[in-house]
This record gives sequence, C-alpha cells and structure tokens, in this order.
Amino acid sequence: MLPGLNPATWMLEVTGGARSVTVKAVSCNWPQWYKESALGQKNDVDADNLIERDKGKEPLSVPGGTYACGFGAQVKALWRKYNVAYWRTPSYNYLRFVCTVLVAIVYGSLYYMEGKSRNPMPFSSIQSIGGVISSAVTYLGITAMLSIMPLIGQERVVYYREQAAAYYDPWAFGIVISIVELPYQLAQTAVFTGIIYPMLGFQNTALSFFYFFCVTLQYLMLYVAFGSALMYGLPNEALALIVALGINFMWGLFNGYAIPFQSIPIYWKWMNRISPQTWMVYGLVVDQLGGDPSAMVSGILGPPTSVPDYMNSVFGYEYSFRGWCVLILLAYVLVFRLISILSQRYVSYLKR
Repeated sequence: MLPGLNPATWMLEVTGGARSVTVKAVSCNWPQWYKESALGQKNDVDADNLIERDKGKEPLSVPGGTYACGFGAQVKALWRKYNVAYWRTPSYNYLRFVCTVLVAIVYGSLYYMEGKSRNPMPFSSIQSIGGVISSAVTYLGITAMLSIMPLIGQERVVYYREQAAAYYDPWAFGIVISIVELPYQLAQTAVFTGIIYPMLGFQNTALSFFYFFCVTLQYLMLYVAFGSALMYGLPNEALALIVALGINFMWGLFNGYAIPFQSIPIYWKWMNRISPQTWMVYGLVVDQLGGDPSAMVSGILGPPTSVPDYMNSVFGYEYSFRGWCVLILLAYVLVFRLISILSQRYVSYLKR
C-alpha cells in the first residue's frame, strides 16, 4: 500500500477490479489473478454445481408474508431505532423547546393577567382571551410543524430505501413515528402550559388547567401529524410548506372567533366546521369564560348580560360542548396520521 492511502480505500481498489487496472495501487491485477488461481476455478465449478442442483425449485420466499419478522418485532426494532435517533438530534429538540419558552413568555407578558376572573368582565378582556388563545396555541403548533418538516424530508430518503428492501410494514413505521414524538410533545406542552397559564391568570382550578393542557397537547399533535401527511404526500418540502401555510391561513380565517359563526356568509359556514382551529378555540375559550353563569359582561350595547349568554349569542359557544371539542380534535389527529401512513404506503416520489 502506498504511503498516505486510506486502508479501506486501498482495499476497495485492490478487490474492485476496475480501478486496480488503471490505478497502480498494487503490482498485479488481483481480480484476474484470483480468477486464474486454483481456488477461483474450484469456486466457479462449485457455483455451477449449485445452480444445476437447484434448477426448477421454488424461489426463496419469506414464510408468512412480505416481511422477515412479525409486526410486533418490527415495531420494537423501529421504536429502538427512532428513540435513539430523536435523542441524538439535539438541534431539533432544542429548537422546539426554545420556541415554546419564548412564545409562552412573550404572550404571557403581553397579556399578563388578562384572563383573571372579574365581575363584570370587560368586553375587551373577552376579546383578548380569545385572541391570545387562538394566536399563542396556533403559533406553537406552526413552529412544531415547521420544525418536523425538514426532519421528515431527510428521513423520507431513508424510508424509500428501506421500503425497497421490504424491511418493515408502513403501518409499523407510522405507529412508531407517532409514538416516539409523544414524550417530547408532553414535555413541550407542560413547559408551555406551566408558563403561560398562570401568567394569563386563567381559572385557578385543576380541571381547567388539565383541560388547557389536554387541548394544547392535541393541537400540537395535530400540527405535527398534518406536517407529516403533507411531507409524505407531496413531492418536496417547498410545496408542502406552501400548502401548509395556505391551509393554516384558511383555518385561522374561519375559526369562528375573528369572524363569529353567525357573521360568516352562509356559503362559507362549512369552512368553519371543518377547521380544526375552530374546535381548539371553542373548547379553550368556553372552558375559561363559559362556566360561571353569575359572571356578567360590560362594555357592550344593550343591558348587561351574563358571560355564558354572551358567548352563546355572539359566538355560538356552549359550555357543555367543550368535551366534544376534545373528541373532535382527537379525530383530526387520527385522520392526519392515517393520511400520513397511507401516503407512505401508496405514494412515492423516488426518482430511480
């Protein structure tokens, strides 16, 4: 071996045939030397005998289906792989946690104690509570979506290669990708809720705090699933980003708070009902404002009215419906995850 050569590179040149002829890395042509040797000739004869012996036999197949191991073993192996991969991707995890802290502090300080219970409740406070909830939680979801999309773009290349080799079922991959995100999303939601909830002065009850935590977690999961579905269903990250931001704009425009449902033209009301942001804002706002029938609202035209009546008459929000908001958001998460897995299974943009 010549001085300064990488041993692995030198070995490939020696045994590869093509470069060993043109590059003077060795004093002889090793592939040709092996072919003419007694060992090479014996191996050629043995290979011909094996081919002749196995003529007419069934081709090699995997018993029990396409994959070499069962579904449970696939999930276990993929969980071990991606659990380590996520832990070894600190830039992704640092980014989303830093964004979470910044969003919570900025919104919490900007609307400090705006959600504190008052009787009568100023009209401006009601508008502010809805605004900060829709804006802060949505912004948290968007940052999570934008963070996951480049990661999926890199992983998609590996996924195509492993699918070509029939390593695992797309359903096993989709389940693991969903589960491996959950601990980080729980921690992210806990940090966000733990900072912004007391700063805004929201309801000082365990039930309301848990409800806020639950809905925020679901909305975070929804955006990550939505971004994953777009990345696997569309050709590239740039197009997925444009589509994601366009759809998110429509969700925010028709969420029913910026423009109350009653004020939306009849031919656009369907958009309000299919927007997941509608149910996030509905649940969180009505949970904070719609549970106390003795609370009154002031600063509006006409005689004072209770806050729950005002929420119902203006926005169509009913306190008893907040549990359904959780189920609707869960359905959106499952639908986007299903779309993501089906895209992995049936859509491929592999160029070769």
